[in-house]
Amino acid sequence: MTAKNKSVPEMGKMKIKTFKINEVAESEYNPRRISDTAYAGLAKSLERFGMVQPVIVNTRGGKNTVIGGHQRLKVLAAMDVKRIQCVTVSLTEAEEKLLNVTLNNPKIQGEFTYSLAQQIAELSGNLKNREDLVTLRINELKQEVGIMGDNSEDKKEILTRPLKQTHILLSFSPDILGDIAGPLQEIIETPGVGYVQGAN
Repeated sequence: MTAKNKSVPEMGKMKIKTFKINEVAESEYNPRRISDTAYAGLAKSLERFGMVQPVIVNTRGGKNTVIGGHQRLKVLAAMDVKRIQCVTVSLTEAEEKLLNVTLNNPKIQGEFTYSLAQQIAELSGNLKNREDLVTLRINELKQEVGIMGDNSEDKKEILTRPLKQTHILLSFSPDILGDIAGPLQEIIETPGVGYVQGAN
């Protein structure tokens, strides 16, 4: 089939509906969990940008089961939000679980490229509130793609090579220790991580 003969996919037969927050229920099988640090970052994002990603709810059978947006729902409930707009679908139980896996599957959502380095550099220079970089965990994205300022194929191969053990040297000025204390503590407490602190 040629591109000119392809039709635009339908929007999943979805509808928009407003629910009281206690009218929707989390799915018992949801495979995603969230750390305290990630929760804080999500809360910060919702406070700053609002609800730009809807909660997705399966209304079949009148159960109003959340398929996507469990963590956003938790944050909104903690914020004492009473009503939320949701995208609703009507799916069988099997389709519901398949969509849940699809929405939570990082393997089909793509990966960051090295251009992320430039965007983070711009963010660091333009954001007046440094708390955004910490709370939203922007700097940690550098580690996800292994940004070293080198776009070579050799560097990419090294960064994606499976390693049994990795040593990382972190160097920072004492005045930012308070800003990174939370994320640093989470790393230190990760099983299998050894930590040695030194001073220059």
